[in-house]
Amino acid sequence: MIGVSLELPVTFVALPLPQAFTESLRTQQALEEKRDQLEFINSLSLRISQTLELESICALSLQHLNSKFDSAIGGVYLKNRNDGTLRLVSIEPRERRETYGELLAPTVDDYILAEEGEVLLHDLSHFSAVGMRDAEAPMTKLMLPLLPKASFIGVLVLLVNTSMTRSEELLSFLSAIGTLIGGALENAALYLESLNKSIEIKKQNQELDEFAYVVSHDLKEPLAGISFISNMLVDDYFEMLDSTGKTYVNSLIEFSKRLGSLIDALLELSRIGRITQPPEVVDIAEGLHTVSQNLAFRLSKDDVEFVFPGTTQKVIGDKTRIEQVFHNLVSNAFKFNDKPHIRVEIRWRETGDGFVEFSIGDNGIGIEPEYFEKIFKIFERLHQREEYEGNGAGLTIVKKIVENHGGRIWLDSLLDHGTTFYFTLPVSTQNDSSGEL
Repeated sequence: MIGVSLELPVTFVALPLPQAFTESLRTQQALEEKRDQLEFINSLSLRISQTLELESICALSLQHLNSKFDSAIGGVYLKNRNDGTLRLVSIEPRERRETYGELLAPTVDDYILAEEGEVLLHDLSHFSAVGMRDAEAPMTKLMLPLLPKASFIGVLVLLVNTSMTRSEELLSFLSAIGTLIGGALENAALYLESLNKSIEIKKQNQELDEFAYVVSHDLKEPLAGISFISNMLVDDYFEMLDSTGKTYVNSLIEFSKRLGSLIDALLELSRIGRITQPPEVVDIAEGLHTVSQNLAFRLSKDDVEFVFPGTTQKVIGDKTRIEQVFHNLVSNAFKFNDKPHIRVEIRWRETGDGFVEFSIGDNGIGIEPEYFEKIFKIFERLHQREEYEGNGAGLTIVKKIVENHGGRIWLDSLLDHGTTFYFTLPVSTQNDSSGEL
């Protein structure tokens, strides 16, 4: 019996995938693409947030984008504040500028559209750079408006070695990148502007200090002559004068003393900015003992309660000037107080940002809120000289010393219930809060 083997042809038929499966696959691809975009934006944000240098932000952004989009070259153009034109501030890679630089620059029409916030995609398949790329290879020119807070500051341009299809998802992604980079560049510009202003203000303050020193120093000599002659009149001719003449001489002496006090205050204020001692560790508790000794007569004369913590606190700065801050504020707390029992309390706490916050509170006459800023101005007084002595420079000196140490000063007060001054000084790492006075 002969066996017969029959081979039948097998035909494979491609069946269409179910619609639900196709939609699911598209959704998954869209989610993965969205995830990749978010990861890219996060990594870009982390990279450019490490610096506040404008050119570094531009270079880092271009390097990141060039790798993402397989870009031949990229450039950042920022808007000039004076005439509104665009200027190239960064290009990557720099060695390709000669080949692509002219093509990279935005046209006038591009500028107008970018200023309105539109992301631009130009097909450059007709362009060919000899020796750099295949003449048949496609190329796309991307333009991303830099729009922090909806304010146009420039444009980022990329020449991408591929053909790109315009879609809402891509435009949204590119727009987000432009906003991110624009925000970083705006922060860098604001920082640079603030730094320049700070340098200029510091220079102006130094010049003002030097001017005040020279003027006040030169005024001392003629004032000394006026005081000398006034005293000679009193010693040699006072009995020869009538009552009006004696009043004039006494007024002249009083005015000379007051002017001398003002000149001394001006000299002291100018010296704070001109002469600085090397920073050292200052023990506040020890400084307060010095202040107490200097004010011992006042403390013994009146019914005064002077309270401060029994633990130590150390700061960094000029010891003499810091003690002057406490002396001026504590003596003011005693002076501007009409209560039968005077209470002055000092507190301190570390703020966690490298500073110590001090407070000096009293139960004195208080200050109205509209005068909170005025009292720190030189020679400003809220009371008549007959009521309270002084030249009106004490708080100005305090404010300048605190600010020279990098701190700030402010106050809280309630009329007829007392005032509390707050100020900060840089903390020392050598603090030992267990020490007792």
